[in-house]
Amino acid sequence: MKRKNIIILSLIILTICAPEASAQGWLNKALKKIDNVSKKVDEGLNKLNGDSNTETTVKEPASNSNPTGADIKCSNPKLNIQFESCIRDGRLTVLTYYIINNGSDLKINYLGRSTMPSKQTNTSIYDSEGKQYKWTDLTFGDERYNGTEWLAPVILPEGIKVKCTLVLRDVSKTAKQIKRATITGWDFVLQFNNVPILTVNEILNKDKIVFKKENPTVGSQTKLDEKLAIESVSITENNTQIRILFEAPQNSTYGADAPVFQSDAGINANGQSYALLNAFGVTKHYSYASDYKLNPGKSAYVDLIFEKIPETTEVFDINFGNLFWKSVRLVEAGALNVPRTQGVLSLNDTYNQHDNRKRMTAAERTALKINSIKNADFNIKWTNNQLSAGKTIYKGKEGKLQTVLFIEKENAVDEYLVSYNASGNVVDCIRIASIRAYGGDRGEGIIEGSIVKSAADSFSEDSESTTWTSYRITPELKFVQIK
Repeated sequence: MKRKNIIILSLIILTICAPEASAQGWLNKALKKIDNVSKKVDEGLNKLNGDSNTETTVKEPASNSNPTGADIKCSNPKLNIQFESCIRDGRLTVLTYYIINNGSDLKINYLGRSTMPSKQTNTSIYDSEGKQYKWTDLTFGDERYNGTEWLAPVILPEGIKVKCTLVLRDVSKTAKQIKRATITGWDFVLQFNNVPILTVNEILNKDKIVFKKENPTVGSQTKLDEKLAIESVSITENNTQIRILFEAPQNSTYGADAPVFQSDAGINANGQSYALLNAFGVTKHYSYASDYKLNPGKSAYVDLIFEKIPETTEVFDINFGNLFWKSVRLVEAGALNVPRTQGVLSLNDTYNQHDNRKRMTAAERTALKINSIKNADFNIKWTNNQLSAGKTIYKGKEGKLQTVLFIEKENAVDEYLVSYNASGNVVDCIRIASIRAYGGDRGEGIIEGSIVKSAADSFSEDSESTTWTSYRITPELKFVQIK
């Protein structure tokens, strides 16, 4: 019976590969054949394993931040396959996934493009346009197989998560998906369906930026023939993204090779080390060197993703193997360095605690230049009976930071942070805290270094329900929101 099933499965695969009599409509027919044969291949895999119920299917959950829509099938029920991404990086497209063995220790061996034992389907890849590809190489943990050198057999221990990749070269730039990728192993067959192909920018843009510095000043960097300039540093909610412009000299004969991936690269900031998480536009293996080589006078981006550094970071170093950038400055020299302090309002306060605060006199109003304050939330027509001088946060050669409270009877008390330059003129103003009389928003303002953090709807700085709005104080004492 199994022999008959093998013959049937072989005929199905041969049917797929048979040339069309006419080129017209080939694309639609090819895709249709792929889809139609899906069930037959699945049935064949089950029957070849001797149990029609052994196949497991894992449907990736959709989410607003990463709606993959990828569908994964595995012929070995002991293996849990977790899809991570499929990213187009230059000429290469890399599909990354993880294997977790939920059974006893298992010996796994990937197979080549054509050589395979009986009862197994060949490794093959199709995109959404019906074009077929041969993989460039496969990786399993630290082991690689590029079609000429055998991947060493790997013992997959129970419960260990192992990173794997499938690398393709020159996938169509208009293809939106890997329609079908079948990866054959000695003990399993994996099948990926409808895998979205993402660009590097799409991957980077998934993380919300909280602070971005364009063209930061650098104390020193490695001197190379190629031009390497840090174009931007972005601190996101989850990581630190550094974009580097890589240019080959115009007068070079052979162009320039891209930097080599360094897994031990890192950022040194505030006395701590932050590891490299991912890198794009770099050579990850010597066999990829030609895919990232630049012709004379050409340029490309190198994107490095590190662990998240604190938003209060002012200067840091980057170590990327033979490349080194020292004193990358996110805050220009001369910026404030305010010891950690808090405004008048606290999350634990009540409206009644401030309802009877001493109100501002006309002389105090003039001294604080209230009529010069410009802020959409701050009304200069408020009377002295509603304003109260708050707290001097900082006073130095650059100027002064002062809070002012607006107390609206039986409604709320709001605290504003006002900056003044060395001449005593108003520079900027933001609301940093608010306490409502009858429930609703609560908040407090915290100033540290050159960062102002305004919190609302929470009861502690570390609470997960805290809504923080952060600002960076410029050397000119303006408040720039960190988005």
